[in-house]
Amino acid sequence: MTAPDGSPGARIDRRFAADVEAHRRDAPRFCPACARDLGLANEFWEGDARRFYCWCASCDWTGEVTTTGDRAIGHEPEH
Repeated sequence: MTAPDGSPGARIDRRFAADVEAHRRDAPRFCPACARDLGLANEFWEGDARRFYCWCASCDWTGEVTTTGDRAIGHEPEH
């Protein structure tokens, strides 16, 4: 598939452009366990809460991070 400018790649639906930008801006970038780059940050919604299911390829941590404006809230299972 080609983009509107003729370059190869997927076409971006303009209706979701703001959502794409918000995801790029808000997605967690670093692992809360080891502080290295995350391997995956998949966004989903639960009611009004935006959540990111994350996985770290370096330490194999998985968990959810919820954005709350200027802060991010994560959870850690009981040890």
